[in-house]
Amino acid sequence: MGDEAADDGPELSTATDPEIRQLLGVFDTPAYARRGQELEHRMASVRAHCRRQRLILLEPVQMRLRQWARLATGPDDGLDCLTQSLGKLCIDCESPTLRWAPVATSTWRRRGVARDLVASLDRFNRRWAQFLPIIDLKPLNVAIEQYNRYYVFEKECAMGSARLAAQHFQPIHAWSLEQLWSEFPLIEPLALRK
Repeated sequence: MGDEAADDGPELSTATDPEIRQLLGVFDTPAYARRGQELEHRMASVRAHCRRQRLILLEPVQMRLRQWARLATGPDDGLDCLTQSLGKLCIDCESPTLRWAPVATSTWRRRGVARDLVASLDRFNRRWAQFLPIIDLKPLNVAIEQYNRYYVFEKECAMGSARLAAQHFQPIHAWSLEQLWSEFPLIEPLALRK
């Protein structure tokens, strides 16, 4: 029994030799698939970073919306203080479901909260306009360029057919600030009723 255990030891250690590991790498995920996964991860990472920062910057606006909800009966209740309904703002700010007051309070009392809400939204738009342009898209665009250049070639090497490798391939366009603006726009400002 002791001899069998001694025999198992050397066999296991040879499985970690560099040649064996290289041979096992042949059966790993193909290079084209890894390239596509890495690109998807990078794009998702940029989007997640924008989403996280946006939610952080929206917290004060969401707080002001909660304050407003304690004084109003619904998103359309407020046209005495504001020039538009708050329904779209609640959606744009990704505000959690608000608990509206059963009875509206006086216009005089709501004007202060409306003023704070307008100011908070203006601050968000200013800060968002400063944040979005500083996102460095160069690493992502380099990965996109390499994906467009090498994906079909790597797939052809794996599949052995240029026609099959090129089938359904769509090059990805480099990301720009305009694309970020379209996905993560400024929020339409509110105006106080005079």
